[in-house]
Amino acid sequence: MTLTIAPSPPADVLPARPRNLVSTKVAAGLVGKTEETLRRWHRGKTYDGPRPFRIGGELRWDADEMRAYVETCRT
Repeated sequence: MTLTIAPSPPADVLPARPRNLVSTKVAAGLVGKTEETLRRWHRGKTYDGPRPFRIGGELRWDADEMRAYVETCRT
């Protein structure tokens, strides 16, 4: 029996860093809003902040993008 190992994909195909995806509940806490507000942002047409990913039917938000968004909203 011969074992064949597939080559690794080229480095430029791999993501630079894994995303820190969090639930809507956690994301809402990061930005100081309710879960329903984040869902409304997701459904809305005028929201210009980070967009969530849908994984397994659930919304997931990039925690780093949410923190950066909060910083841009500071006055």
